[in-house]
Amino acid sequence: MSIGFKREKRYIVFKLSDLGNSLKGDEIRRLAEEYAEQRSLKGKPPLECVIVEADWPEYEPTWKAIEDRVTGAQPAPSVPEGWLRAIDETLVVAHIGVANESDTYEEAKAKLDNLIGFHVDVATDPAVNGGWKLVPIETTPSVPDGFAWPECPKRRQSHVLFDDGYEEGWATCVATIKAALAAPEATWLPVPDKHPTFDPVDLQLADGSVLCGCVPQSDGDYWWEGPSGEVFIDPRYAPVTHWRLSAAPNERSESPEAKS
Repeated sequence: MSIGFKREKRYIVFKLSDLGNSLKGDEIRRLAEEYAEQRSLKGKPPLECVIVEADWPEYEPTWKAIEDRVTGAQPAPSVPEGWLRAIDETLVVAHIGVANESDTYEEAKAKLDNLIGFHVDVATDPAVNGGWKLVPIETTPSVPDGFAWPECPKRRQSHVLFDDGYEEGWATCVATIKAALAAPEATWLPVPDKHPTFDPVDLQLADGSVLCGCVPQSDGDYWWEGPSGEVFIDPRYAPVTHWRLSAAPNERSESPEAKS
């Protein structure tokens, strides 16, 4: 047989901010002091209460908690939701622990670190990941097996190459591509105001393209011989962002300054 529950009025509460400094307020405070003295004379401890106003979101849940206690009803289990529930289930599956809503920041961060470390260990351990091992990846492009470099077409067979310096332009294009494929991975560095060496370098432009075999000049410019001829590149005005040493300086064409 279930026990009924009825809300009753057992207390009279005055809010201090409502009393103000009026005479009625002073009288109510005096009566409260006398009431506390009477409880003390009867051997009762001071009456301490938690007041929850009706327009607070905790009002109805507080009534429900009291009703559950009085009637003996089992409170609803506290099940974490959202991210907390997802992390909690993952921690349990990994046998690391549980995610508690009361965890401090340091405790929660430590559990996340352990969870991430667990998955990294699983992914990199050949004993449990199916035998896979981490190996370095060769990022330098290479020429596929069986690839044949095209020969320079005869004049008037292509509208792409230049009429002036036709064969030379073709050779320069092919040489530039070969040098780029043969270049090892090197660290790209910001372009300095004045280059520290006259060794040929590769220049990276703002759009990601690369000019291979550029030669630094004493005035800060770079000399480059492209399909259309010699070009001097001023980093102050050209969209040049980074540089690296060229792979094979001896295979690059020499600039006028290098020849002199």
